[in-house]
Amino acid sequence: MIVNIVETSTSDPAKDIVEAARAADIPVIFFNREVADNDVINSYEKCAFVGTNAPDAGHMQGEMIGNYLLENYDTVDLNGDGEISYVVFKGQEGNAEAEARTQFAVEDADAILTEAGKPALKYYDSKASTKYLVDAAGKWSAQAANDYMVSLLGSYNKDNNNMVELIICNNDSMAEGAISALQNVGYNKGEGSTIIPVFGVDATDSAKALIKAGNMAGSIKQDAVGMAATITTLVENVQGDAELMANTDQFVVDSDVAKIRVPYQMYNATSEC
Repeated sequence: MIVNIVETSTSDPAKDIVEAARAADIPVIFFNREVADNDVINSYEKCAFVGTNAPDAGHMQGEMIGNYLLENYDTVDLNGDGEISYVVFKGQEGNAEAEARTQFAVEDADAILTEAGKPALKYYDSKASTKYLVDAAGKWSAQAANDYMVSLLGSYNKDNNNMVELIICNNDSMAEGAISALQNVGYNKGEGSTIIPVFGVDATDSAKALIKAGNMAGSIKQDAVGMAATITTLVENVQGDAELMANTDQFVVDSDVAKIRVPYQMYNATSEC
């Protein structure tokens, strides 16, 4: 069984799958969405996880944002107040990837900015109790980000001298939704237009095209090909009657649990396709 589990806010669904697989003596490989409870993976010797180290995407995104802002600070600071106003579009509450990306993208960007003598990022709504806008349906969708951005632009815009100057998204779908809303009012339409930097995660083909066109600032590549190749290695182990985690010395494997980590990579306008 190869499982991309949807529910990760509790370990119970993964536990149920593992128990059923063990009873039927079927190997099970979880991928992409991590089963956070290591005890679930360790409870069955024919169980493994293939994915990323969730915090890395947030850390890389934060590093990319911080460095971008240092290189383009005055251009990004549209109202010239010396601070960068931002919004975060979060994909899902309780999801490990969403939580890490939301936290570390801002924290790490702030660290780079403050070390260089710049102010930390300023959330666009100073009265907000949470410093992000979440897809209430938990779908990480372009539509959710687009709806938020359209609504936000009604009050936070260049005419009111309070335009959101930076958009941080948990994935590329939400980035594309935000860019669509920006383009509808004349932003992010290529050379000659005002560009609001938008950052995502996944480096999808459509996001790469936006980056190449100069309409999106950057993304973090989740290596789907590398993940698939890793899963294939485990499947071949099973087909060859070897242990599930055999032949994995070339991979990054956690020391205390059968979790293989496929590294992220930064992707921006200077990256090779």
